[in-house]
Amino acid sequence: MAYALLFDRKQKVLVARRTGALTEESLSAMRAAARRFVTREGACRAIVDLSAVGRADVSGRFIAAIAESGPIIAREMRMIVAPSPEVFGLSRMYELHQFSAADNTLVVHTLAEAHAALGLRTLELEPVESA
Repeated sequence: MAYALLFDRKQKVLVARRTGALTEESLSAMRAAARRFVTREGACRAIVDLSAVGRADVSGRFIAAIAESGPIIAREMRMIVAPSPEVFGLSRMYELHQFSAADNTLVVHTLAEAHAALGLRTLELEPVESA
């Protein structure tokens, strides 16, 4: 499994989990799946969980481009969980390049930090899509 989308309907939180290597292709596929979900279900808060990413093979130029293209979920809080220094740095680059939505994206090191920032209780996640 390269990614999984999971959703807590009660708290309206989408969780996108990425495993293995983070590549431009895999990141684009996960973003496309999230965009389809949001189109179908509407805006919600989101957590992008990159805790299980082993390595990142993504250029800074690519990260800047997707950030500058605008968020998939506008006007809602988005958390990126990135424990490794490399992925944390790329995630911060994404956060800093979102000029119009900078206050809505926050990069943290742990899922506990993401849950606390969003004021979440235990998530009741149901699978939405995976690839």
